[in-house]
Parts: sequence; structure tokens; C-alpha cells
Amino acid sequence: MKRFSFFVFVIIFWLAACIPVTGSESPLPTLLPPETSTPLVQENNLVIYRDTKNKFEITYSKDIFTPDIENSSADLLVLILDIGKLFAGKNLENVTVRISASPVCRYKDIYYENTFTGEETLNNINFSVYSTRDAGTFSNVFETLTYQTYYNDLCYEIHLNIREYSLTAFPDVSEYDPEVIIIEFKNLLGTFKFIE
Repeated sequence: MKRFSFFVFVIIFWLAACIPVTGSESPLPTLLPPETSTPLVQENNLVIYRDTKNKFEITYSKDIFTPDIENSSADLLVLILDIGKLFAGKNLENVTVRISASPVCRYKDIYYENTFTGEETLNNINFSVYSTRDAGTFSNVFETLTYQTYYNDLCYEIHLNIREYSLTAFPDVSEYDPEVIIIEFKNLLGTFKFIE
């Protein structure tokens, strides 16, 4: 009888040790984002970039954009569009998007009176839109498209910069489709929002 009682005690002890206790366990500690910009990787190849200092977030596809860590800062996120994947063999040299927040607008010096193209509302945010195109050199053409808005005494700008090879200087290179870049840029713009 003592042996049987001991055997039952061992089985009950073993079962009690193996069954997890629910409700009383403390959850594992989670890492809180720092007070500056934080990329948070999500499923389906999308990255939510949340800037808690400047109170905004934007979501980009890591299949299309790569962060330029070297040229980014606390008030500036630089994304490089993968032209090799989308425009292999075309006349594109470089496509970047810069998302900035600053008391003074970063790109105001490139705006001339005739560069304002109108206003657009995205996610209930009113943007002023500016566009320039300049054949800066014989071999290159520069194009910019900037969406600018003000919020809490800061100037927010989402700035598309396209640098292409001139077809005059490189006649053997085929021309890229600018509509593809605009679609990807507009997809990015559509995710921009302010966070409280």
C-alpha cells in the first residue's frame, strides 16, 4: 500500500510540474521602441517605419525600397528604389525618396514660382505638391516631386528624386516608364500618417 501511495504521489507531482499555469505567469518583457525612428518589420515584406520623435509613420515594401542608413538621420529617412529589379537596362541612374520633418522645409530652395503644381489630400492630410525637371548636364536629367505639409510646427516633406541618363547622350539605352515610379511613390505616400 505504501508503495502504491508513493507511486501515485510521483505521478501527481510529475503531472503538476508539466502542466503550465495559466493566468498567473508574467508575460515576457517586450522591447519598447526608442524615442527616435524605428523600423518595425512586418509580414508580407512590408516595413512600418515609425518616427516617435516627429510623430509620423510610413510603410514601405522592402521588395521595392531599401533604407539608406548612411544618409538617413533622426529627422530624415532616405529610401532607395531598386531600379535593377524594376528598370534593368533602362535609362535610370538613381531614384530616392526622402521623408523629413524639420522646423524649416528642407527642399524649399529648389522650388521656383512655377514649380507648385497644386494640392492633394492623402489620409486626410493636405499636401502642397511641387515638381521640377531639369536637364542639369548633357548626360543627366534630374526630376523631383515633393509633397509638403505642416503639422505641430514642423514641415513634413516626402521628396522623390529621379536621376536619369539623357537619351541624347545614351541613345542605345531604352527609356524607363515614369508611370511605374509614380505608382510606387503614390503607394508609399498613401501610407503616410501622423501618430499621436
